[in-house]
Amino acid sequence: MIAETPARRVRHLRLAAPDEALARRGALLVEDALRTATLPGGNDGRLIVVRSLALGKIDSRGSPASVALALEQSWHRLAASAVHAEDPAAPHQPAVYFRDRVEALTLLAGRLAVGREADAWFWPLAVPGWRSGMANGDALRAVLVAALRGASPAAAVLGLAAALIDRRALAPLLAALRPDDGPALLAALGLTRPASPTPGRTADAMLPPLSPVWTSILARWIGAWGTLDVRSTWLAALALAVDAPARLLDPALIFRAEHLASRLAQGEPIPAATQPPAATPHKTAPRALPTAERTTAIEGGSQPPPADRVAEPKTPAHDDRRAAAPGIPAHDKLRLAAPARIAAEQPALAAARADPAAPLPTPEASYTRFAGLALALPLLARLGIADALEADPKLADLELPGRALAALARGARIPADDPIRALFPRPGRWRGACPFTAPSAWQAGLTKGGSATVRGMSGRPEVRVLCEADGRLALALWHGDQPLDDSAPLPRRSDVAVLVEAWQVAAQRWLAAYAGITPGGLIRRPGYIAHTRTHLDVYFSLREADIRVRRAGLDLDPGWLPWYGRVVLFHYAHMPWAAERG
Repeated sequence: MIAETPARRVRHLRLAAPDEALARRGALLVEDALRTATLPGGNDGRLIVVRSLALGKIDSRGSPASVALALEQSWHRLAASAVHAEDPAAPHQPAVYFRDRVEALTLLAGRLAVGREADAWFWPLAVPGWRSGMANGDALRAVLVAALRGASPAAAVLGLAAALIDRRALAPLLAALRPDDGPALLAALGLTRPASPTPGRTADAMLPPLSPVWTSILARWIGAWGTLDVRSTWLAALALAVDAPARLLDPALIFRAEHLASRLAQGEPIPAATQPPAATPHKTAPRALPTAERTTAIEGGSQPPPADRVAEPKTPAHDDRRAAAPGIPAHDKLRLAAPARIAAEQPALAAARADPAAPLPTPEASYTRFAGLALALPLLARLGIADALEADPKLADLELPGRALAALARGARIPADDPIRALFPRPGRWRGACPFTAPSAWQAGLTKGGSATVRGMSGRPEVRVLCEADGRLALALWHGDQPLDDSAPLPRRSDVAVLVEAWQVAAQRWLAAYAGITPGGLIRRPGYIAHTRTHLDVYFSLREADIRVRRAGLDLDPGWLPWYGRVVLFHYAHMPWAAERG
């Protein structure tokens, strides 16, 4: 018997009863109890796998609340002894945890790639579709199918690929792909083919530098598959997006990927990154699953459904560009999988959980006095950063989100060794011009009265800046010979400096208008952060709850942010340590 709730999944439920009617009544009570019980690990990104959970006797005349209480008590006893899946004692424990679902996929794929055994009881539960005894190629494909399942397959695929690159274990997974897997893989990244590339941008100008590792991988597999194979386009797009997820917002990314694949196939040189992209610091392996994929699995002996039994994909409301998987038979082809339960599991943007039972920080969490910097992510979203990146993909190449966050960190005087800095590393140096236009969202409440002026720049006669009369907020920058207004030229700065300062000023004005708070007041608040490559959980004490932040909606869970490359979740809970550490 199988019971499911939006956040928990039971593989098998064993009930002993005098007759079938009482057994059905007991199953309904357990199902209702699972919906309301407060279980640790269910509200953050962790995946907890339990081998078995005893509930004792269930009174058929009782309420779901009484069963939920028994469930919570039994679960808390197990949670206290849960160990990480890589702990040598994990196969002998009744409960194990992964820091996220992608960590489970990565650890299993890494084992399969090097021929290590994966016979522990928790693997089939942690990676649905995989089962012991599968041929190696089929097993790796099952892992990839599990990555494609869910409300945000792009997040899972990026996290899995990045982690396997770090482990030098991507090649076995690529070798397991079949020629007709390409369309579903491309659709997993949300890529569709526009009617035509963006006018005025050549393919060469759209091709960013690549690390030598990715160049080598692409040359090998594109050479083996050929440029007409959709897998080649998918792999090239993956290489472009892994180190800069914001490129997924580029409507012309598929053209960039095809151009990259074509150049590699012809043996043409590819721009090399001056230094390897800074790996996102993480204490273990990465995660990349959206809010809807926070699951708790309880083993009961039944095997999970085969990897090829999946439903037609459903497009999340927040990503109207995601392509549906083509209608190919599910028996031997990869498919985007969105089981019917996903529709019910996908939550609306919910307020941060401010209750005593909210999850406490995981053992891997780090304390910081500037946890509020994570609240700048929803702030940038409200300022229209996704629209800006989609309208001008060059801004993704110069890492605008990272630059804007780094500037806010400097403004708040966050020490270089604070743990929060690792989540928002300062991007590399950008050389060259960077014309830009501010998002249209800035016109609502951010610009001051008076007409904008076109001003020049000292020492750079070709630069034109459209800005407010006082020169503080730049609304556009370009290079040309348009006549200047009768205003003093702006001080000499790089294009990027003008762009980043404009986002700082916009952030300051938005906070003043809608929250009545300064950037420093938003950022300087203590908390704990727990992160992997594609997931960020931020824990605040209940005493840090701020009505100004709540009213402005800045502590609502953003979920998957492609331009940041992580799923972001905020938590509020009673934390005795807060008074001591804060």
